[in-house]
Amino acid sequence: MKRFYTLVSTSQNPSGWSVDLDGKSIKTPLGTVLCAPTEALANLMLEEWRAQVDEITPDTMPITQIVTTAIDRVGKERAEIERQALAYLHTDMICYRADQPESYVKRQDVAWTPWVDWFETQTGDRLKTTTSLIAITQSDKNNQHVSDYIKALDLYSLTIFQLLVSITGSIVLSMAFMAKEFDTSTLFDLSHVEDLLKSEIYNEDFYGIAPTQERKWGATKKDFAAIQQIMDCL
Repeated sequence: MKRFYTLVSTSQNPSGWSVDLDGKSIKTPLGTVLCAPTEALANLMLEEWRAQVDEITPDTMPITQIVTTAIDRVGKERAEIERQALAYLHTDMICYRADQPESYVKRQDVAWTPWVDWFETQTGDRLKTTTSLIAITQSDKNNQHVSDYIKALDLYSLTIFQLLVSITGSIVLSMAFMAKEFDTSTLFDLSHVEDLLKSEIYNEDFYGIAPTQERKWGATKKDFAAIQQIMDCL
């Protein structure tokens, strides 16, 4: 879509802060006003819309996309979003370990076991881990803890959380990040343990990363950066 507006501004209304194009509020695909809960978050979206040149490119507006997801999807399908997020507890990446080669075993243990320990301090119950491909069923106590955690999240926190879980494949790492136990750089490393080890083995610092891998990592880092910016504004 071609850029059709000249002025981008924000305005306050009963629902929060909206982004306006030539004085008219932007609508989401489902027809709701694109509205942020804080002026700071609205200003981040404003900068994304202002940065568009001849064509409007949604992929360059991750913050607007996340806010739109909160309004159009999470706000309207909360029970299903909660169910989908909770299901990751039983497939959490950090609970499924390699049994060989030894380099993978050691790297996963160093990276992930401290966060299994951390989760146990939150719930009082140890997560099951396995080197098998057979799915684990975590305890009722841990399941209830995560369920209660998810239900207590506000709209934007839940939107961020479900996005983190889907990107990382880990409930535990997502919860620890939301608790500000580490930053997005560490989250990237913890959720790409195997890929980063392969990168070291194949000396990709020297030979270069495969283009598809580079694009995938770039997209993940862009999402993580947008998530951090949103969290800083809430």
